[in-house]
Amino acid sequence: MTKVIEACGDDLTPQNIMKHATSLKNVTLPGLFPGITVNTSPDDYRLIKSLRPQRFDGERWVPLSGTMAAR
Repeated sequence: MTKVIEACGDDLTPQNIMKHATSLKNVTLPGLFPGITVNTSPDDYRLIKSLRPQRFDGERWVPLSGTMAAR
């Protein structure tokens, strides 16, 4: 949401917020694993479209496979 508000500048109308919220391109977020980005469009509001499954082995996170599509 911070990225959207920053992109809106001083124009915080609902229309401008939706315009920027539905036009995110390759945005990285601190809570996501490296390489995972978020994208939105006016036709698709989903932020996350890919996943990278991992498991904790007691010491560290180990990838189970490559990136897979989220549905």
